[in-house]
Amino acid sequence: MASLLNENQPTDPISLLPYKKPTRALPCGHTFNHSSLASLLDNNNGDATLACPVCRKRSHVRDVNEYPRNYGMEQQMDFQQEKEDKIRKEKMDLVIKMKIESNEEKKKLLVKAYGENSSEVTDCIIELGNLYHDIAEYDKAMKCYKEALPRYEKSDDKIADVARTYCKVGAIYERQSEYDKSMEYFEKALPMQVKEFGTEEHVDVGKTYELMGWTCSQLRKDDQAMEYCMKSLKIRLKVLDEGHVDVAESYDIIGVVYAYKAEYDKALEYYNKALDIFINKLGKDHTDVAMSYNNIANVYDSQNKYDEALEYYNKGLDIDINKLGKDHTRVAQTYMNLGKLNEENLHNYKVALEYYQKAKPIYTKSHNGQYDAYFDERIQFCKG
Repeated sequence: MASLLNENQPTDPISLLPYKKPTRALPCGHTFNHSSLASLLDNNNGDATLACPVCRKRSHVRDVNEYPRNYGMEQQMDFQQEKEDKIRKEKMDLVIKMKIESNEEKKKLLVKAYGENSSEVTDCIIELGNLYHDIAEYDKAMKCYKEALPRYEKSDDKIADVARTYCKVGAIYERQSEYDKSMEYFEKALPMQVKEFGTEEHVDVGKTYELMGWTCSQLRKDDQAMEYCMKSLKIRLKVLDEGHVDVAESYDIIGVVYAYKAEYDKALEYYNKALDIFINKLGKDHTDVAMSYNNIANVYDSQNKYDEALEYYNKGLDIDINKLGKDHTRVAQTYMNLGKLNEENLHNYKVALEYYQKAKPIYTKSHNGQYDAYFDERIQFCKG
């Protein structure tokens, strides 16, 4: 994707593609993408020295991972990416807000033309709810859904719309950690979907089973969660390609349930199945790949395999910082996990302190200070 800010952004001298992390610097100071330098080394015909493609200065050959990263350049890349992401989000939010304004005006016209309780007005209210949902204004979305649902529920030809809206309401409750309410709406949606489609073998039914499985996992109803997740997986394997990302999502949630049950080898089996699909379908730098790395790290942490846990936490962290920004809550979660691992298991209090200090301000902002006391206690302990 072209840069939003700078069409002449710096490029790797070998591939002529934009720089991406990790970068690697030769002793002369010229910097290359990791993959480009690796390819150059592979084609060096076994020579003990390597000529820089830019300045031709020669240096002793090393393994590609031994060449230092150009962190200064990578920080500039992060800064550039953050600005681009902010601009892109602002543009998308602006488009959606313009659509919301348009739909509000449309609603007024529809009320005048057809009446407050008409199906046309109800459809418009649902569309408004969907738009608010898209910009994460969930309270406003919920208000629209709750206004429209009683009208939809009276109509025999709106079964699919009602079921779809039930699922969205349930998903909002799930985001708010109101899992019992969430489950209530998913359970209302499921039989309506089966009736509408005439079969359970439909992608929407597979999605609802997945949502029900996830909700049960958060309620620690592990056996019920596994039942729903396996039903979701079975449907998806039948109606979708086995390498579809929805199949990967089922594998991932099954891994979560196995991890909750402390069946760690099974959890790793399913997490790795999900990871393979995410990398194949979405690319190795996607945030879903980072999520899989974090899940795998959690399992290794639980198995006391701390070196492996560190490796996978850091893999996920690099992607999340690059894609979500250094102040994202998921980045903070990984900082906290790394802090706990270094403090409680490796007893490396200096490193733990650094991670806790990085995590605290992000948690303070995103959770209104709810975790400040926890971080203050951990920071004080690590300071000794």
